[in-house]
Amino acid sequence: MAVSPSVAATPASLYVGDLHPDVSDGQLHEAFSDFKTLASVRICRDSSTGRSLCYGYVNFLSPQ
Repeated sequence: MAVSPSVAATPASLYVGDLHPDVSDGQLHEAFSDFKTLASVRICRDSSTGRSLCYGYVNFLSPQ
């Protein structure tokens, strides 16, 4: 079954949990940099302290 162009162009987001508190956005980006559709990464942080909440998201241009 072929994937329609609208589905193939849909961005995808991957939850990454149980991160060490010292992991940086750059390190997370490096860990997923082999994927050609990598768009961005974000580690979620406490808005008051700026400390890592030990999870983040890796965003891709497509689910493939």
